[in-house]
Amino acid sequence: MLKTEEALQEPLMNSALLEGLKNHLRSALTRITGGLAIHNPLLQQIQEKYKPVYNACEQGAEVISAEIGTPVPDAEIAFLTLHIGASYYDRQMKQSECRAIVVCASGFGTSRFISAKLKKEIRNLVIVDIVASYQLAEWLNNHDTIDFIISTIHLDQMKEKTVVVSPLLTEKEIDLLQTRIANCRNNKSNVSFRINKYREREYLQTAAFGEGMLQVLRHFSVRSIIIPPKKRFEIMRHIDVDGLPVANRAVLIEDLQKREEKGGFIVRKLAVLHTRSAGVTSLFVRLIRPDHPLPWNGKEAEAILVMAGPADAPLEHFAALGEISQSFIDEHHIEMFLKGSEEEVNQQIKRILVKAYETRLQNIGEK
Repeated sequence: MLKTEEALQEPLMNSALLEGLKNHLRSALTRITGGLAIHNPLLQQIQEKYKPVYNACEQGAEVISAEIGTPVPDAEIAFLTLHIGASYYDRQMKQSECRAIVVCASGFGTSRFISAKLKKEIRNLVIVDIVASYQLAEWLNNHDTIDFIISTIHLDQMKEKTVVVSPLLTEKEIDLLQTRIANCRNNKSNVSFRINKYREREYLQTAAFGEGMLQVLRHFSVRSIIIPPKKRFEIMRHIDVDGLPVANRAVLIEDLQKREEKGGFIVRKLAVLHTRSAGVTSLFVRLIRPDHPLPWNGKEAEAILVMAGPADAPLEHFAALGEISQSFIDEHHIEMFLKGSEEEVNQQIKRILVKAYETRLQNIGEK
């Protein structure tokens, strides 16, 4: 393996590759030393398509031949090429990736939806984090290198580094991002930050996410409302805070209105109102269902999802709300918010958040 890495000038070994090679070589060595005929129908294609890796594996095979006293057939070298090549080309792909953060006014609403869509639509783009606009300067001072910023709002201080997109991310905007990614791979432009080196901090962040998850599950509810025909939904008039962790309704309503003025958010027929507010004492999610579809930013809304949390709550709490926004990329999840019973929607939110929590724990464990 060392000989192959030297030939490719890349450190390739990882746990997945090691396990794959162990399993393959166990049977391969039995075939080779036993003189069994080996056929690989892809031999020529592998030799041509993955020539650098095949040549490197030939050099590695010389070491194996010296150990067992028998030449390694070309067919077996081709099989090894597939194992080594998976690691090699994965590493090459990662080296060609562009790193970006997604920025919006709150950091947990539209940005989460955009992030999920980007991961689905664009290869070679790594979404490093999702950041509220007012925390951008602090984030850039405390985190690792990124290539550019994707934002739903104009950022005067980072204009050259920013690609501004709409909340629903149009095909034209995706093409624009593809062009930006191609350019950044050729000419990397970096924003500096400090790498977090401590797993302890990640455990604490995950614990904080868990706390946010519990707040959401404690404070989820569904309300049906009646609005006269030809009347519009009004935040001041139609949001009932009964049963919600709200200390000051006027402050919450004002914050929701200010956030909505910066850009509305509707996915299919689900409208979303979200904000950070000093008028709130805990995260909450309320699903509002009017008795008939309502006009909303040029579309029709059959339901309105209101999500809010304290202005001073930690980012990890809002990440829990962000997971809900991110789930909107799945048509089934939207349909559940539109048509499901209160218990069905509650169970769906629980599944989304528990899965996200388990993923965070698993990611720490794998590092």
